[in-house]
Amino acid sequence: VDKSLIRVGEINGQPRFSMLRTIQEFALEKLQALDELSVTQALHTTFYHDLAARLSAETRGPDPAQALEYLVRDYDNFREALHRSIEQQAIDVAMGLCRHLYAVWLNRGLQFEGRGWIDLALTLPGSVDPSLKAAVLYVASALALQQGQNESAHAYLLESIDLSRESENIEGLANALVYLGMVELS
Repeated sequence: VDKSLIRVGEINGQPRFSMLRTIQEFALEKLQALDELSVTQALHTTFYHDLAARLSAETRGPDPAQALEYLVRDYDNFREALHRSIEQQAIDVAMGLCRHLYAVWLNRGLQFEGRGWIDLALTLPGSVDPSLKAAVLYVASALALQQGQNESAHAYLLESIDLSRESENIEGLANALVYLGMVELS
């Protein structure tokens, strides 16, 4: 690696690899010429969706700060995966990323960006598991409340409650009802 075009850094004892933007662009051109770009992009999207799911769960575990730091550190990759999933109308992946990036949006002051992504994901054609959509609406309500938009938060929560009931998601229903109470009190 010392004599290559790849740069190596370290964050929290873990190696981080990067390359100059011009090298990235050259590599993308080569992938496109070899007709490998779409496969590589699909693998990237899948990898970052799965990583977001794992790290999101870890933000509710014993070391949430470390998981959040990892989400923030790779946020450009998560954003790219989200952009690509919306562009390709991959509703399950887009909704999953919206659900899992909640901690970044909330804790890093990205409520506006998060709601923008969620609004795009909610307009995608196709069906999605009602409990996943309910979770995304719950995230949207939390972001809206942080922005002082109680009416929007209320509307998101009512739909989340309906979908949680429909899918018999007791935990999602309980969370949405508790949060609705908080919205009503604020």
